[in-house]
Amino acid sequence: MGDVQTDSTQQEAPQRAERLSLIPDRDLVGIIRRFAYEKTGGIIERLVRNVEAARGEANRFEALWKQLHDSQSAGRHAKELLDKRPPANLDAELAVLGSVLFMPTCFPSLRTILEPDDFYCVQNKAIFQRMLALEQKKKPIDTLLLAESLRQSGELEMVGGSVRLAEILEGCPTARNFVYYANLVKAEARKRRLIRVAMWTLKRAHDADDVETIESELKERIAAL
Repeated sequence: MGDVQTDSTQQEAPQRAERLSLIPDRDLVGIIRRFAYEKTGGIIERLVRNVEAARGEANRFEALWKQLHDSQSAGRHAKELLDKRPPANLDAELAVLGSVLFMPTCFPSLRTILEPDDFYCVQNKAIFQRMLALEQKKKPIDTLLLAESLRQSGELEMVGGSVRLAEILEGCPTARNFVYYANLVKAEARKRRLIRVAMWTLKRAHDADDVETIESELKERIAAL
């Protein structure tokens, strides 16, 4: 019985091959694909979908990682900027004060260019304020009267005493360049004000919803520089 079944199978094989040879190639490919899909239960297609999904997740992770890295870099850069000393020209500040002590007649012109807040150094600012006070009282400006004015305001020791005033006078390159020195001080002061405006803008941009108001206030602040 087994031999008869084997012979029958062997006889049917050439017939099946002959029937397959009559099927067009494109139809044959379709049959094979359907057969493969039915036998594998769509495993291959599901595998492909899983791979594509994994690739999409990887791309999203890469984008998030880049965003995090960029934000951290920006944070580090901002911290580096904040840690830096604000713009200032201390030599020019001393040259301005020395010019006044060497040539007091230049002070009326200087005060049209500078104001106390233009000085970055606290000691230099205090000295300039005392010079203004002497002028308002119509008193001459020299090291002796300036030291006395600083003593009365309790600032003489803070600025370095009378010895410091003498050093400022002796260290002045030449009083004839007082306008140039003053402009150097003013330029650095404007930079510091720009930084303050930028910090204000950054904070307001995060906290406020009205962009037009921020822009209007920003223009006013820049115009006031």
